[in-house]
Order: sequence, then C-alpha cells, then structure tokens
Amino acid sequence: ALREWLNVSQLDVRSVEGENIQAAVVPAAGVKCERCWRWEPTVGRHATHKTICARCVEAVATVPLSA
Repeated sequence: ALREWLNVSQLDVRSVEGENIQAAVVPAAGVKCERCWRWEPTVGRHATHKTICARCVEAVATVPLSA
C-alpha cells in the first residue's frame, strides 16, 4: 500500500482529486517498535513480546527457531 511505499509509520490522506493528493505530516501515534522502528499503537499489547508491534509479533511467530 501507499504507506509501505512511502516507508512511514502512519499515513493520513486528507483528500484525493484526480492526480492531486493532500496529506498531512504529523507525529505518529503509539510507541516505537524495537524490531521495525515504526511507531505503532500495538506495541506492548502482546504478553510475550512487549517491545514489538503486532506485525512484528506475527513475523517472529512464523520464523523457525532452528537454523
């Protein structure tokens, strides 16, 4: 999505008119994830992984522990 392409923590598109897009630059909500460095409101919500966001919790859970 556009958020990934721009590599930003959060994106708030104010309006779209044809090829013109208006967006605002404001501080992101949440806490900085230690793994991906994005500011996310989901950081701290997982009991085992309190310092990473929900997206990273999912990624860590799918990685095998043995090499």
